[in-house]
Amino acid sequence: MLSWEEPWARASISHLNTELSHAELELSCVEFSLRGLLRLFSVEQIGRYARPDLVSSPLNKLQALQNFYCTVNNFKGSPAPPRQIKGQSI
Repeated sequence: MLSWEEPWARASISHLNTELSHAELELSCVEFSLRGLLRLFSVEQIGRYARPDLVSSPLNKLQALQNFYCTVNNFKGSPAPPRQIKGQSI
């Protein structure tokens, strides 16, 4: 179990947050690319003329990302389970 109170876990927690920051930056790049695309073409044009695999593949990935972030968000703010030492809760 990770905890800021445990010195050995601090580096792992910091690494976790760094990786999430990188993922957020990459998602921002995707959003920026889509804005550029929408300056050139309407949603209707994209829907009619885009190759189906170029729409369905990102859609499946977006659904998986949404499921992941929703699941992670369910844990936000919930207390960590109590530590166990020799069958005793602390």
